[in-house]
Amino acid sequence: MRKSLFALAGALAFSGTVLTACAAAQPALSACDSGLVSLKVDRFTGATGGSTHLLMPTSDTGAVLYMEPTPNASWSSTLPDLVLFQVSLYSVDWAYTKCHEIAVLVDGKKVAAGASSHDGDVIDSRHLRETVASPLRLADFPADFEKFEFRICNNERQAPEGFVCQLRALVRQAREWRAAHPEPKRKKG
Repeated sequence: MRKSLFALAGALAFSGTVLTACAAAQPALSACDSGLVSLKVDRFTGATGGSTHLLMPTSDTGAVLYMEPTPNASWSSTLPDLVLFQVSLYSVDWAYTKCHEIAVLVDGKKVAAGASSHDGDVIDSRHLRETVASPLRLADFPADFEKFEFRICNNERQAPEGFVCQLRALVRQAREWRAAHPEPKRKKG
């Protein structure tokens, strides 16, 4: 599963990095701005992919920037049955280097998460960026789910309404692509 996670992350590289919040103040989005779900086709490989673009508000207390963990999701036609769920966190200390396992509930029901990965960068002398990611099976998402909760290590969060709306649109987009591109039947041999 770890290879699948890295393959999915690599496949998504063609469409650019999934957007996360940055230090500048971002405009407020409506509660359900699903138009920010992108769909791109790599003209060199033909791979199709989509991603959410939820920008979370930040608060700058002068010397230090604080931000709620920002959830994002993406998928790629190279691994069409998975959705890559990732959370970025900007802070002053490392939070998830030793413990970064992800657990997910959709409408209160467990969704099987694959092996989690962790990455981080020092932004400047006061700020760090950590990203924790895990693949989720597309089939585990109900059609019109209303609630998405996640836990990283022992920290539980409920995703904001805007992300849930975008994730529903992304899951719908991935399912539509999958329905239009079924796996070829294998010959018995």
